[in-house]
Amino acid sequence: MSKKLILELNAVNKVFPHQCGPVSALKNINVQVEPGESIAISGVSGAGKSTLLHLIGALDYPSSGGIIFEGADFARLDPLSLARIRNSRIGFVFQFHHLLPEFNSWENVMIPALIARKDEAEARKRARTILDDLGLSARIYHRLGELSGGEQQRVAVARAVMLEPGLLLCDEPTGNLDAETGKRVEDLLLDLNQKKNITLVVVTHNEILAKRMQRVIRLFNGEIISDSKRV
Repeated sequence: MSKKLILELNAVNKVFPHQCGPVSALKNINVQVEPGESIAISGVSGAGKSTLLHLIGALDYPSSGGIIFEGADFARLDPLSLARIRNSRIGFVFQFHHLLPEFNSWENVMIPALIARKDEAEARKRARTILDDLGLSARIYHRLGELSGGEQQRVAVARAVMLEPGLLLCDEPTGNLDAETGKRVEDLLLDLNQKKNITLVVVTHNEILAKRMQRVIRLFNGEIISDSKRV
């Protein structure tokens, strides 16, 4: 029996208006994702990868079609409900970490819990535990300018999993890192996927990273041209 799905995309289309005529960025996207899967979304620049990730993360709306996450139909939710899902159930890691430079590592990781109005003492304790788990116990009081690129990205990952999301979305998470540091971040993401059963969806040009995922979805010109699982 198949597991209950965590994510469904049903005939999703995305069209952007343009002065020269509408641009179809995604065309009839149908995807089903089971809990705990690790998925790479691959394709050339302009294929629609980041657009797809933004729709999955409720950062944008499809022009048509439906997206269902953990049983909730995005089309039926008001903006506040979508914001709550983004904060508590979906984690985001981008190529550019988007950490706040005026805060230290510990404070940056706590932010999602404080936005969700969690108990500050508990949030502080959990953030410290996550940073310790990610090998950053000696960097908790360091601000952005005092961290290496790899450390900054690990802090971003810690922030993304602060509220134990069901889904972790990553857009070229190792794109700005050297090969060795990038490999460490890849290992970290896959470790979270396997040990915490966090569903992982990664947009990447990196074929080595894509091959480490359980499943690879390839896009071309806004369409899925292949969807294959590792044997």
